[in-house]
Amino acid sequence: MAGPDGTITSQLEPLAAALADAPSPFPAIQWLKESPNTKLLARLASEGHELSHELLDELPPSRNQRYIRQLLL
Repeated sequence: MAGPDGTITSQLEPLAAALADAPSPFPAIQWLKESPNTKLLARLASEGHELSHELLDELPPSRNQRYIRQLLL
């Protein structure tokens, strides 16, 4: 969830906090390691993009794109 400079982007700070506050770390770790949704988030963050509806509109339609859109609302 970090950008090119290695820091978590402000848009993803609430998500990072929610994962850190999870009652059990194991489901959060599994989601981070295995979910195609986190791979999409990681790619967008590593490329330094500002997460927006416009950016998501540029991606090919997919269930991962829709999931990320709902996650960030």
